[in-house]
Amino acid sequence: MIARMFTVLASVDTCTMISSKQTYRVFSQPALAIKCSIAVIFCCPLIAIHIFIMNTTVDGQYTMAYVILPPLAMIIFSCLAYFNMKKLGTQHNYILNRRKRQQHSQLVRMITTQIIVHIISTEFNPMSTLYKQLTANLLNYLL
Repeated sequence: MIARMFTVLASVDTCTMISSKQTYRVFSQPALAIKCSIAVIFCCPLIAIHIFIMNTTVDGQYTMAYVILPPLAMIIFSCLAYFNMKKLGTQHNYILNRRKRQQHSQLVRMITTQIIVHIISTEFNPMSTLYKQLTANLLNYLL
């Protein structure tokens, strides 16, 4: 869960860093990133403690409700960062030098690749578990 939240923070940071609005770029500061990282390290174990308490057994299998919000947030902020990059390229009043534009482009590609790898490697198991739970009663109902 901590790694998932760090990926969300990285995508939010990329989106705010590339934004054309100064009010959003304020959120892309190292001090704020450190504070958010410390908060994630301490809060994620507290958030996940309900798994031990609210875990139930159905037909000999443990069931848990996996959250889809972190991958959804990763995708949304990655897309926003990509669109901000395209928007910055077309704006005449905000001209980036070539090196800075390449750095932003590489950062967006890196975060997007990290999100894709994360979703492929971690999200299919929860989705299949959720599908099994949703269709378990349907199978009994049809028979």
